[in-house]
Amino acid sequence: MQLKRKWVNPKSKLSIRRQCQLLGLNRSSLSYKAKPVTKKNDHIMRLIDQQYMRTPFYGIDRMTDYINELPYGYRVNVKRIRRLYKVMDLHAMGPKPRTTIPGLKQYKHPYLLKDIDVSEPNQVWAIDITYIPMFRGHMYLFAIIDLHTRFIVGWSISNTMTTDWCLDCIEAGIKKYGKPDVINSDQGAQFTSKAYTDYLKDKKIQISMGWKRKSDRQYIY
Repeated sequence: MQLKRKWVNPKSKLSIRRQCQLLGLNRSSLSYKAKPVTKKNDHIMRLIDQQYMRTPFYGIDRMTDYINELPYGYRVNVKRIRRLYKVMDLHAMGPKPRTTIPGLKQYKHPYLLKDIDVSEPNQVWAIDITYIPMFRGHMYLFAIIDLHTRFIVGWSISNTMTTDWCLDCIEAGIKKYGKPDVINSDQGAQFTSKAYTDYLKDKKIQISMGWKRKSDRQYIY
């Protein structure tokens, strides 16, 4: 007997994750074919990453000058370095004017951990995404840690940063260890999306958001 599956309009605003749920498909069975990073950009990102570890106060202009002075024959402009900084989620440390325009306010939430005594497992989970340079190319690591036990309750590696990717990892952690009372994140695009906030509200999980300190960034080689 052949099972009939619901048809989903390709022009629908439903996320891929929700469409897979309606069709009864495994989300991991679908793969997004990302545009490959050129060898030049990949090498430049590696150089940026190495120099940033030595001089995290380098802004886009100084990093551009540094790359142009290297004996590799690269001649890059500020626009390329700015774009690669964004891809790698790098920001120069130090005081700077507030030039960033806030995103959609209805999807941002206050920081809830200031006065919370985290005294038991599954009380608070913290989540974050970090950039991992590889021998060829780069990947992104998404990790979930229980702030009381310091146990990693979930992690995933991907070559793209999507909200669905983060939600799949969170859902897997909840199925294995149960849901937390609070999930704390930064105010990145994945965590200030409607899909993310709706998912946590549906699970009755409190949403906490705060800016991560760039000085706490960890790199894996």
